[in-house]
Amino acid sequence: MRGRLLCGLLSLAFFASAAIADEALPSGDFALTGCRVIPGEGDVIEDAAVVVKDGMIVTVGKRADVELPRGVQVVDAVGKVLTPAFVHAGTRLGLRGSGGGGSTTIDPVKTVIDELNPWLDGNRWSASNGFGTLGLIPGTGMIGGVGAAVRSAADDVESMVRREKTLLRVDVTPGARFISTLAGQLSIARKDLDKHAKWKRDHAKWETDKKKAEAEKEKLPKEPKEPTLSESRAAYHAVLRGEMALYCRVSSSADVTSLAEALADERVRGDDLRLYCLVVGSAYRGADELLDLGATCVVSAAMTSWPGTNQTICPAVYLRNAGLPVVLIPRSDTRAGLLNYTLDIASVVEAGFPVDEVWPAVTSGPADLLGVGDVAGRIAKDHHADLVLWDGDPLLPTTRIERVWIAGEPVEDAR
Repeated sequence: MRGRLLCGLLSLAFFASAAIADEALPSGDFALTGCRVIPGEGDVIEDAAVVVKDGMIVTVGKRADVELPRGVQVVDAVGKVLTPAFVHAGTRLGLRGSGGGGSTTIDPVKTVIDELNPWLDGNRWSASNGFGTLGLIPGTGMIGGVGAAVRSAADDVESMVRREKTLLRVDVTPGARFISTLAGQLSIARKDLDKHAKWKRDHAKWETDKKKAEAEKEKLPKEPKEPTLSESRAAYHAVLRGEMALYCRVSSSADVTSLAEALADERVRGDDLRLYCLVVGSAYRGADELLDLGATCVVSAAMTSWPGTNQTICPAVYLRNAGLPVVLIPRSDTRAGLLNYTLDIASVVEAGFPVDEVWPAVTSGPADLLGVGDVAGRIAKDHHADLVLWDGDPLLPTTRIERVWIAGEPVEDAR
């Protein structure tokens, strides 16, 4: 009975969300008025107004407090709900091929930018289902390469890229080989940065000494030579500086233990490293170690069974209740997986994930992971107008997407 009910809800959601409203979609400069705004971070705004200019949000607030610019096209959105477009925290949608790689691959120089293809069907599917930014990850590997953040529904590669270097992919495996590889590479990179930091201190002192020598007409001190940072270790340097996330796939609690040992040296890790763990399989059982590591968990909006039992569990809720920050992703990147994402999010909420935390988990949280949180994942001033207009509560099975804009441009339905 339960299975038939779920199938009925999925079918209802498909037909209810199968088409964007028939009237012409505004593009260019426009304003949405009267809607309920779920901003992705912060308080919900009732009876709101959102003004878009040149693809960016220029104003958001209570309708009574917003003065609409003259000549702007106004969309009456009374009774509707406006959310930021979803941000996918780890996908290969929009990339050619599998990305290659294997469990022993070590390729920190490889980048997904070389694999971009904005004309693949996945780009259109994702945009139509409300995904505005895709966090693209390279193929598998012990060190798999560098990911990027791109805009969905782009017309060309140039307009597709939002940030070229966002994360370094790592596939964790148990054992000494993985531990020594990751720990060793990060240790070498830390020594590089320490040498460079020492040079900066020495150079600052040299500048002071030089000015003093010039003033006193004495012999000038020798300028210290700047050490060269190897391009082959640039990704590790960026990770240690916090400029890119360390994105680690863990599929068991043994993987989590292995990762903890690889990152055990806090001096090497430093204070700036941003650790995100793609939690699959039974890795959620390593929640305590993930918490000790200060990880943010990337987990699919899905249910699973506790190993060896018939007990159903929601890993996202389990990890959140353990005190870990959680970012949600679709259970799959298939056409159905994207289409049914809101139903899966609703099931996670039903399992105990607070509704006021779930929207940051699918919008602003993954945007921050990808380093684009200042321009994406939120309905806020100076952010891309990546917007989804719903005809009701997005987490109800009867609600449909009415309109989608990516960077202020309307998206045609391609579901």
